Amino acid sequence: MLFLSNDDVLFRVGASALMGSANNEFAIMPKVNADFLLNFQKNVDFYHAHYFVLGAEATNKYIAPKVGFSLFGILDLTGGYGFSLDKDGINGKELKGLNINFTINIPLVLLN
Repeated sequence: MLFLSNDDVLFRVGASALMGSANNEFAIMPKVNADFLLNFQKNVDFYHAHYFVLGAEATNKYIAPKVGFSLFGILDLTGGYGFSLDKDGINGKELKGLNINFTINIPLVLLN
């Protein structure tokens, strides 16, 4: 995604695990996410390095739509609101509310 001058809309999917403490007990929760990256500027190289992000992330405990900004499709700053799917939550803590994410993505093309 580095300096792509002709990709106006990109789609990205990912999976990860959230780890941490909830009510003084360690917990691990799987997470999937899907994002659309949008930039409709034409005939530019450097200015096509940033994208507006629309997406959502979900676990077995909550779903959270999000919006934000991505630089090169690698560094993301997004925010959204998590809606609880399970009133019991994780270790008795219901997961809902405002979330702010800073994410570093590693594109598969860099791994080749």
